[in-house]
Amino acid sequence: MIKANEAAKREKYAIKGLAVAVAGDPEFICTKTVWATLDKVKSRIEDKYAQPMILFHKGNTKGIDLIAARWAKSRKVDQVPFTPNFRAHAGAAIFRAHDQMLDTAHEVAGVVTFGDHFYAGQLAKLAEQKDVTVMRVPA
Repeated sequence: MIKANEAAKREKYAIKGLAVAVAGDPEFICTKTVWATLDKVKSRIEDKYAQPMILFHKGNTKGIDLIAARWAKSRKVDQVPFTPNFRAHAGAAIFRAHDQMLDTAHEVAGVVTFGDHFYAGQLAKLAEQKDVTVMRVPA
């Protein structure tokens, strides 16, 4: 009985849909480009897969992560921040966050990178190695 109740709670709060990971330059400020791109991606996922979109980002308080988080809130898209744990992983924290994004229980439909920031490029390479679609948006 207790296990069934716990399973029902997990099901109730589980996020459903296909994930899209975003990354880019923390100094990227072109809000119109980000919003237009994410609107297209959301529309494409809903049309092609008939599932809602989930937004994965690193939870940064500026740049692409902030813009994408505000877009998700505005569009009522579930979002999951993968905040790098610098205390535990030091310099590898961002790479660990990228690994976590692509290795979740949710299917990752694609990765969108904005600009040509080093860490965004690394996420794109990792996604391509896992046969995940990558969309690169120039700065």
